[in-house]
Amino acid sequence: MRRPEHPISYLQAGVRQQDILLGNGFLERGCAALVAGASGIGKSSIAMQCGCCWSCAKDAFDLAPSQALRIVMVQNEDSRNDLARMSEAIRHLNLNIDQIRENFWIETVRGKIGPQAVNIMRDLVRWRKADLLVINPLSAYHDGNISENRDNIRFLYGELGDLMDSEGIGIFAFHHKGKPPKDAQKKCSTSRSPNASRKPVGRSNAKPSSGMTTSPGACGFRPASSMLMRPLNRPAKPYLSS
Repeated sequence: MRRPEHPISYLQAGVRQQDILLGNGFLERGCAALVAGASGIGKSSIAMQCGCCWSCAKDAFDLAPSQALRIVMVQNEDSRNDLARMSEAIRHLNLNIDQIRENFWIETVRGKIGPQAVNIMRDLVRWRKADLLVINPLSAYHDGNISENRDNIRFLYGELGDLMDSEGIGIFAFHHKGKPPKDAQKKCSTSRSPNASRKPVGRSNAKPSSGMTTSPGACGFRPASSMLMRPLNRPAKPYLSS
C-alpha cells in the first residue's frame, strides 16, 4: 500500500523521466492508451508496426519511445500467416532485426478471458521483463459485457489496472468499435477483403486514418514475421512450465 503524500513531496521529486514510455508523457508506466477502430481498418498492422519500431527506439505514428522498449504483445485474432504478412514492415522500414528479436515478443493467447488471461499476461510481462504490454484486441480478453460500465470498471480499472500498477508497465490496447447501422454498412461496402489492409503502412510517421481514435496516457483507461519475433530455440512459456 502506498503511503499518503502531499503536493510538496511531488514538487520536490519532480517529473520521473524513467516513467515516461512514449512521447512527452503520452504514455507512462502505470498508465494505458486505447486505440479504437472498425474491423478491417488496420489496427493489427498498426500494432505490429508500433511494436517493431518502439522495440528498436524508432518513432511510430509520431510517438517516440524513451528508449528501445521491451514489449509483449498478446493477440487473439490474427493467424500465423497474418503475422508473417504484417511483419514485412520490418523490411519495409529497414528496422534492426536483432533489436526486435531481443525486445519484442508476440504471444497468441486464446481460450482464456478475464483473470485467467490477465494472469498469463502477468507471467509473460515478468518473463520478458517488459516495459509495455500491447493487447490486440481488448475485447478478446474482457470477460463481461463491454457495454456495461460496471463490467468495464472491474476488468479495466480492477484487473488490468492492478497489472499495470504492480508490474510497473504501460498498456497500449486496441479495440473494435461497434459496427455501423446496416444501412450505413451497405453504403460503405466494397469488394475489398478485411485482410487487404494488412500490409506495412508506408511511413512510420504516418497519421492514423480518420477511422481511428486514440486515448492517451490515463492512469487507467479513457475512451479515446512472427518468426523474426521469436528465437528458434524457444524457451518454455512461463504459464505452461508448472
